[in-house]
Amino acid sequence: MKPSSILLLLISVLTIACSKDEPPKDLNESIAYFEENWSPGQLREFQLKDEETAVTGLHTTVGMWIRNNWILGDRNPPLIRFFDSLHFRHPDDISSTILTSLHRKLNNKDIDLQGQIADHEAYWKPIVECEEQLQNAAVELNNRLQVGDTLILLFPVDNSDNDRNAFVHACPDNEWIFDENKDLRVEGIVTRKFNIGSPTNYFIDYNVISMNDENTRILMEKVALGDTIDFQLNILTVPEN
Repeated sequence: MKPSSILLLLISVLTIACSKDEPPKDLNESIAYFEENWSPGQLREFQLKDEETAVTGLHTTVGMWIRNNWILGDRNPPLIRFFDSLHFRHPDDISSTILTSLHRKLNNKDIDLQGQIADHEAYWKPIVECEEQLQNAAVELNNRLQVGDTLILLFPVDNSDNDRNAFVHACPDNEWIFDENKDLRVEGIVTRKFNIGSPTNYFIDYNVISMNDENTRILMEKVALGDTIDFQLNILTVPEN
């Protein structure tokens, strides 16, 4: 990144932070906010970059400022209601849309808000469907598990740093095939069933009685035989009977 770009990011955040303007209530006011608070030089540098570089380059600076000051913690209810009405799911999507729309307006392009919404929906659709499948599986597993049951769990293992760690794949890329020679097989006893936060957010306490590799950490934690650990059911892979 060129020094001028670094300076732009620092000045951008400071300029916005010092502004006394009322926070915006919709997308058009959000665009206008930056047009009014950035200098012509800042706007021009942002405008001349290609869209993806311009927007992603500000994700952890100006984008973070938008999320922290306008979105998170219900800081700006009118703006949140505006984006909620358009079915936005994540603060990152909101900050990205604001910056993308600003960039397109500066370049005399169609903001295409509906197209941006469709892109976000396409991104989230497989994730939501995957999470629903995992939740349904968790409900089924919770219904059939009893305290005292023996339960086998399977985990993929990452050995990229020569330090074996059993992990779980995030949605939507959560499908994998167990490899006995590489992955982790754990056997344990369910000692408690409980939920956290909601009636269907199921957890178990699980007493480990065997592992096919006792030097493998589980979710970054060192686990020894006899240890009791808790697991959220919707992350677990249980072998089919």
